[in-house]
Formats: sequence, structure tokens, C-alpha cells
Amino acid sequence: MKNIMKKSVVTLFAGAMAVSAATMPASALEQRVIDETTAKTTTTSINGQLDSDTMDVIKVTVPENGELKVHIADAKNKGLSVMLTTKLNPFYSYEFKTLGDIFDYLRPVKLTDIETVLEELLDSSSAINYGVNEKFLTEGDDSYESLTGEYLPLEEPSPTFKTGVKKGTYYLVVTGASLKEQKDPSYRLAMKYEAKNNVELESNNDRKTATALPLNKTFTGVAHDLDPMDYFKVDVKESGNLVVNATSSNSAADLGYVLYDANRKLVNNFEYVANRQATTLKSSTFVNKGTYYVRVAGSDEEVFGHTNYTVKANVVSKTMKRSNVAIKNAATSSITVKALPIGATVNVYSDAKKTTKIASFKATKATETKTLKGLNKKGGNVYVTLKKPTLAEGAVTKVPYNKAK
Repeated sequence: MKNIMKKSVVTLFAGAMAVSAATMPASALEQRVIDETTAKTTTTSINGQLDSDTMDVIKVTVPENGELKVHIADAKNKGLSVMLTTKLNPFYSYEFKTLGDIFDYLRPVKLTDIETVLEELLDSSSAINYGVNEKFLTEGDDSYESLTGEYLPLEEPSPTFKTGVKKGTYYLVVTGASLKEQKDPSYRLAMKYEAKNNVELESNNDRKTATALPLNKTFTGVAHDLDPMDYFKVDVKESGNLVVNATSSNSAADLGYVLYDANRKLVNNFEYVANRQATTLKSSTFVNKGTYYVRVAGSDEEVFGHTNYTVKANVVSKTMKRSNVAIKNAATSSITVKALPIGATVNVYSDAKKTTKIASFKATKATETKTLKGLNKKGGNVYVTLKKPTLAEGAVTKVPYNKAK
């Protein structure tokens, strides 16, 4: 069992349910009842009641891609947890009416396959988000230690969670403490669906299910213990510098960002780690036309707690080489640019932040010479960029010029 139970909150859900099943009288293992609820654009109140097994399941139908928000509305003193899953594994969906049903379920299984079947029975891989309304585990909890032989840090309350979801059917698994501790088995959830185009769509934990990330669009996502990995698909239509910007709301999440090409090879020169000392990432590397994947994952594929993050990809024109730009001096006021791609636009600024443009022209040949106005007679610098028609403007190249003679 120790090999089945992993660290992180995955174990808390699966472990708690395993303890519940093992210690529960036969009469408590009744058939699960699924209440059907259809998500709407307005907040939907879900009133439910935990069964004798301290569990309830709600079926949710999402009409189109968007974001689902779930809040444990009345649970301050109830110790509830809510898990959003893409399917019901056998533990939830099999009709365990008696304790003997569990043995009947396992009886045909070969002894060598018992561990695999138990993993399937307690599998939480279909879980895509969760919420808890109180501190989830105290260090030294006897029941958890007996299952795993180790402790977990204390999980802070997170009674509200948002998840980008694809059109389809999902399940909310509501669990709580034993009825003796619970006293009042009723609960209330507030659920709201909103159509959105700029959110990660779960499940997207591999390339086949990757969320499409259009260029120059900021997408939001969430990483946590139950779902520590997300994939985004980026289509590059013209070679250039692929720039990825990302932020994380939780410095303890220790997220990493990796770039793969269509052949599943790591793209070199991509600076990918946003660790506990850095919750922001900006990495740029030259790529050819093709399909790429940005993988967002916790360190060692684990994230403790929740963290919201944003990710944005863009392809920009290559930075102009300093050796390809020349200005004689302030008196002649002419700039010569070499090795230009035909049709690209050259922009000249008086400052590095590109607030004041002093010249702009489109290249009709590989070498262009143009007159500049407003140069300082005492000498100084201009800042030159290149912008290809289908790409974003590249970074500035600082070009000094001499004083007028």
C-alpha cells in the first residue's frame, strides 16, 4: 500500500477514502447516488447531503469550453473537500452495497495484479482540481501515517477553485468527516460557468490534449497537487524568436517551463525554470516554422498547494546585428542598414523604451540608406528594430553616432 500512496494531496483524498472503506460497517457502503446538475452562466446553488459513507457525487454538464468556478459555500465548520474529476473511477462508480462487494470485486484478480487493481480503485489521475475548507492535514495524523509511513505539511484552506474545462461531462466528488464528527451531513456548493477563450482546458496533461495557445494571447491556468502538469500547443508560421512570458502567483509552487518541438525534442537555449526565488519567466530562443509545445509542471512534477499562472507566447523578428547598422555622424544624418529581409520594416527610436520614433521605412532591397532627422549634434545613440510582416517587432539594437564635424 505504501507504494500506491504517493505524497501530496493526491494521497489525502485517496487515503482518506481507503480508510473510510476499510473501517466502515457493511451497511454504510451503499450505492452511490448521482445528482445531475447542468452548468449555467449564472451561479448555481447545489444543495446536497452526504450519505452514510460521507460522500456525494454531482454530475456536471459543461455546454461549451469555458471556466468552471466552484465554492464550498457553507462549510466553515464542516471539514469538507470537493474534487473535480473527468470520470468516476471504480471506487466511486462501482456499486459497493456491502463490504463483501469489495472482496467480490477483487476475488477474480490474480495476486500479481492486486497492486495494479488497487491503484485503479484509488486512482486520482482523473482529478483536475479540488477545494478544501479547512486545514487539510495535521502533521502526525495517525491514520495517514499508518497508510504511508510519512507526514505531509499542512495544507491551507482553499474553498474556492476555478478550472478551465472542455465541453463535456464532469463529476464533483464531495467528501467529509465521519457522520459522528459531521453531525449535519448537508452541504451547499456555489457553482458558476463562464464561456472563456483564454484559459487552459483540462485535461491537458500531454501533447495530444494540449491547449491551443494562439500567439500574443495571455492564457491563465492553475497547477496543484492533483494536476501538476499542463501542455500548451504553439503553432509558429514563420521562423523567428519564440518568446514565452509566464508568471506564477505562488512562489512555493516551484514551476518549470519546458519547450518541445513536434518531434518531442527539447528546444535548446530555452531558459525554463521559474523557481521559488523567481515567479516570473521570460525566455527567448530562435525557432523554425513548425509546431511547439510548452509544458508547465511543478518541480519533479509535483506542486504543493495551488498556484495560478499566466503564459503568453509570441514570435518576434530577429534582433538586428549591430554590425549591419551604421550612422556616420550627426552632420550627415544618414543611416545604412544591411542584410535586410525584403518587406521588413525598420524602425528607429531615440530611446531604448521605444517611446519616440524618429524614422520608419520598409525594405525594398537588402541594403537601405535613409536620412534621419533630429539627431543630437553632440552625438548620442539611436535604437533600431526590425519587424517582419507576420511577426512582432524585435528587440532594439543600440547604435551610437558621433558628433557633427
